[in-house]
Amino acid sequence: MNTMTDERYLERLRLCVGLRQQGYYDEALKVAAGIASARPQESSVWHTLGQIHTDRGTFDCALACHQQAVTLIKSKDVACTHPKEFQTAALGLAYALMRAGRFEEAWPFWEAGRLGVSWSPWPGSKYYDGKTRAMQEKQPDSLLVQAEGGYGDLFMFMRWLPLLKTNRGVKRLGLMLWPRAQNLCDWSALGVDRVYRIGVDRIRFGQWQCATSIMTLPVVFGMRTWSDVPDTIDLTGSNPMRGLVVWSDLEGSPSSPCRIGFCWRSEENEVKTKVRSLPLKVASEVCRMLTTQTSGGPVEMYSLSIRSGDLYGGGYNDQPDCLKLEEEKQTNWYDTARYMCGMDFILTVDTAVAHLAGVLGLPTLVLLPRASSWQWGPHERTSGPWYGPELTYYRQPVPLQWDAQEIVKAAMARIR
Repeated sequence: MNTMTDERYLERLRLCVGLRQQGYYDEALKVAAGIASARPQESSVWHTLGQIHTDRGTFDCALACHQQAVTLIKSKDVACTHPKEFQTAALGLAYALMRAGRFEEAWPFWEAGRLGVSWSPWPGSKYYDGKTRAMQEKQPDSLLVQAEGGYGDLFMFMRWLPLLKTNRGVKRLGLMLWPRAQNLCDWSALGVDRVYRIGVDRIRFGQWQCATSIMTLPVVFGMRTWSDVPDTIDLTGSNPMRGLVVWSDLEGSPSSPCRIGFCWRSEENEVKTKVRSLPLKVASEVCRMLTTQTSGGPVEMYSLSIRSGDLYGGGYNDQPDCLKLEEEKQTNWYDTARYMCGMDFILTVDTAVAHLAGVLGLPTLVLLPRASSWQWGPHERTSGPWYGPELTYYRQPVPLQWDAQEIVKAAMARIR
């Protein structure tokens, strides 16, 4: 039975959302719990509770709350009449399930939450996830894979591209991506017949029989567990993809200082509280400690966080004083990859640089916030199936609190 008026409910919910956006997670949790007690049949408060528990890193509680939100929407049969509400709740549940490794359960919600929101099949193409009876009986002759999310998602999911022809029998494969990633590698070596630059190249209506998102590829291939993640594509020339990228001119001498590539900011324009990025003060302290207190020899720090207003919003010109900035060498992802391969070690927050470092097989420490993204798995994981042992995780113990000394300690343990 509801014990709170509609007006009061909306007022308290807005307060809860505002507290969460400002990083007051404990206070937001108390308000949300009170709302849920008074209005337990409201799916929106359970979804909000799930988000707060994710912020706090209490992922089991987050999963239970997101499940309750979806259950309530289904029980009211409003998924069709209020599709936006259902899609928001479905995506929240999908993230929680994937973080727990329950992929088979997650995929229907993953697709329902994204389709028509963050991506739609290109006009004239049919939606393809490899699951419908027609698609199972006859795979598409031509398939257009569309970029979705960000560059990190492209780097993470591109490993499935070659399998579309070898395992799914696709005869002609197209790829839509952002211009900055066009020359990352020889896409034809991954089975791609045609590359389109988003916002630049035109695609004729009906040219592609089917379309899918690059973030739908795990669904297409029926990923059930972490062990189903295929090996990453090696762009450095050490496997059958030899020749995609050449690094011969980047080798340093044995007496050179240890070169650390440091990415300390993530693209978080749309959030008030920067969860993944390091505060400038902490980033500066990390740089100072690594360049002055390293017993194993001299260290030089190079910025992998280019100054770009569209990436980082206000204050993007700020950089730690002891961090060397060579933006002219990072104008696109191919150049950035070459630049990163000239480093001895990569220290990065959770952003596209982390995924690119993993694809390149570079020794890397990823700084993960307490509210880590689903692909990094539960808190106990210090590495994962995406990129192998070269890429390891430092996990923030307390939400929104980064300790420069602990970060440096973890980095030095890897460098040694």
